[in-house]
Amino acid sequence: LKSKMMMSTSVVKARQYNRVIDKPDYSDHAVSPKRFLLILITLILSAIGAFIAVLLANTLDGTIKKPQDILRISKIPFFGTVPFVKSKNYNKIFLFEKENADVVESFRKIRTNLEYAGNTEKGKVILVTSSVSNEGKTTFAANLAVIHAMLDKKVVIVNLDLRIPQLHMKFGIENTLGVSEILAGKVTVSEVKHSYEQKNQNNVIHHLDIITSGAVPPNPSELIESEKLDELLSELRNNYDTIILDSPPMKTVSESFVLAKKSDVILYVLKANSSKVENLEYLEEVSKEFTSQSLGVVLVAVEDKYMETPVYDKNYAMFVAKNG
Repeated sequence: LKSKMMMSTSVVKARQYNRVIDKPDYSDHAVSPKRFLLILITLILSAIGAFIAVLLANTLDGTIKKPQDILRISKIPFFGTVPFVKSKNYNKIFLFEKENADVVESFRKIRTNLEYAGNTEKGKVILVTSSVSNEGKTTFAANLAVIHAMLDKKVVIVNLDLRIPQLHMKFGIENTLGVSEILAGKVTVSEVKHSYEQKNQNNVIHHLDIITSGAVPPNPSELIESEKLDELLSELRNNYDTIILDSPPMKTVSESFVLAKKSDVILYVLKANSSKVENLEYLEEVSKEFTSQSLGVVLVAVEDKYMETPVYDKNYAMFVAKNG
């Protein structure tokens, strides 16, 4: 009884000294979890995750995408970029099409860089090659010959890829007789060369000859290493200002190394979103063998966002391409 009386006394005292500071609040909605905040956090994390995934995909695929990728890895002089060609003739001669005016200007920049590379006298030999096939080497070489022929100079392009010749298809000409027959002593240069016909009034082709590969020989390496090739190059040096050689890929066959040492300039072609970083590293390594030649690298099929010339300058490039 005494305990009950003491407890009652304590309760009464507690009520005397206790007071309500704030009345309890309540809501018709759930206090937790906060749906809007959770949705916002989820969206932010998803965006970050997607960004990281894209970044990793671009990094881990190992391909070269922009000039900075080359400059970061290689010490080989960078000669320029060629934009991605959107026309139906992307695999042929595309310099005369109006929509490719910015492409024409990019080739002019490369041509200017080549003017100061290697032999500056008459008869400069420019070897165009790549590390592997399908990097746009032959298409680039064909259009490079055309842009050189727009100057008041004599130009010849020679298909020395005797195993898988494609140069004749770029110009739309036959490939019955060519280098194979010249090196075999069966014909002369004058008998097999093709003169390129001008098909555009705005850009004048002064003099461009094409020597195709001819029949695929059973012994391409022996023909390339023969004295006949030295005689052919000597004849071309005497009769032309610029000689462009379409060479086999360097990783594939040995002929490219022989041709490289007979050239004044070695121009490596890499294709954006296709050529691997390891291919450039390979070219960097083998270039140590070519101490007497000028070296250069170009990147073709580059997306607009990676081009040196901003998209908003295309109208100016079109004007320059049309009016010279």
